Amino acid sequence: SLSLSLSLSLSNLIFYAKTNTFQCILATDNTQTFAIFQYADGLIQWTTGDSDSGVSGLGGIPAQVGFNAGDAVNYFNIPESRRNAVINITQTSNVNVPGQWIFQIQNRITSPDIPVPLNFSLSSVPGSSNTLHAIWSAPNVISGNITAFKVYCSTSDRQAYPELVFGPNQPTIRSTVTGSTFTSVFNVGLNAFTQYDCYVTASISANEGPHSNIATNRTDESNPSSPLNLSASTVPGSPYQLSASWSPPIP
Repeated sequence: SLSLSLSLSLSNLIFYAKTNTFQCILATDNTQTFAIFQYADGLIQWTTGDSDSGVSGLGGIPAQVGFNAGDAVNYFNIPESRRNAVINITQTSNVNVPGQWIFQIQNRITSPDIPVPLNFSLSSVPGSSNTLHAIWSAPNVISGNITAFKVYCSTSDRQAYPELVFGPNQPTIRSTVTGSTFTSVFNVGLNAFTQYDCYVTASISANEGPHSNIATNRTDESNPSSPLNLSASTVPGSPYQLSASWSPPIP
């Protein structure tokens, strides 16, 4: 049977009057070793610190959950890491017990090193009010084959979690590659004249790497609709003038 070598409870991690309480357990019988994460229902209340653009502990770029050997090879992130759904970790599991995640860690679990995309930038597209133009460079060193890039955006009021706007199975207007430079024009769920913060990640197989620098820009203004209720009338005593009136278009 397994003996518990360490049980670490992390409680009262308070941020903006919200508290996270969870537990990490290491168990071993000197042959097998397991890491056990316990998240009790209702005890995870915040996901994001100020340095990751959170507001009152939410929004911005949420926390990631998993383990990492620190060698950029042996690591695992729970699937909802850095997503809005990570706050629901108390309801998810890899062993069919809500809030419990168990990993066998005595053997090496190798996966390719996933580097960070470089020089991510964002610009508006003139004449298109719901479109942004993203450019980034492939990483300098790649171990393994990058299978996908994904772009995530959130509104700059920090109240929305990042949402996938470009990536596998996502519609795009255009995606091109020139040398090591990638260009994508995307229009998934963007609002007119709205400022967005975005970043890009690289993936190898099902593993997604860290995000790039965050770039900020605003979508273009939308074209107004036609003015309303136009009317014209003569001007008494002036045979060469007309008087016109109208209402502004609906925003």
